[in-house]
Order: sequence, then C-alpha cells, then structure tokens
Amino acid sequence: VRFPQVIYHGGLALLGVISAFFFAHLPFDLSFFDILAILTLIASVVSAWIASVIVNDLSDQKIDVLTNPHRPLPTSAIDPQAYRAIGISFFLTSIILAGIISFK
Repeated sequence: VRFPQVIYHGGLALLGVISAFFFAHLPFDLSFFDILAILTLIASVVSAWIASVIVNDLSDQKIDVLTNPHRPLPTSAIDPQAYRAIGISFFLTSIILAGIISFK
C-alpha cells in the first residue's frame, strides 16, 4: 500500500463530499451517523483504488521485472493467484461499503 496515495484518494473523496454539501446548498450539521457514512465512503474509495493498483500490477508483471524489480510480484514475495484474490477482495469491499451507504 502506498500511503501518500491512500491519503490523496481519501482526501479527494472528502473534497467530493464537501463539494456536494456546498453546491447542493445543504446545511453542514453532521450527525455521528453522517460522519460514519463519510468515513465508510472514504474507505470504499481507498479500497477501489487499492484494487485498481493490484490489477495494474498484475497486468504489468513483465515490465515490472525491468522497471520495478522491488515490487511483490517480480520478487515472488506473493503468488499471483493470491494477489488476484486480494484485489478481488478489495474490489468487493469497495462495492459493499458503497452499497451500505446508498445503492444510488
């Protein structure tokens, strides 16, 4: 996990939430459950981003041997099938977390 990118994408999600309140002219009084919903949406966005990184890493295995030999797949630190399963888990987590908040 690349933590600066996780913070960046979580911040983008938070900026989107703040923009929605601003442009929809909604009152900005957040309850405990509103804050939990926002945190859940941020976790959903971060999970989707991690899943996309895993898909990218799986697709770029041949190139990563030359350009990024320290990554988990070129060093054989993780099995590609296990890595794929982790990516699917993060993707499903992002869908479930977003669905908990709203199916729209």
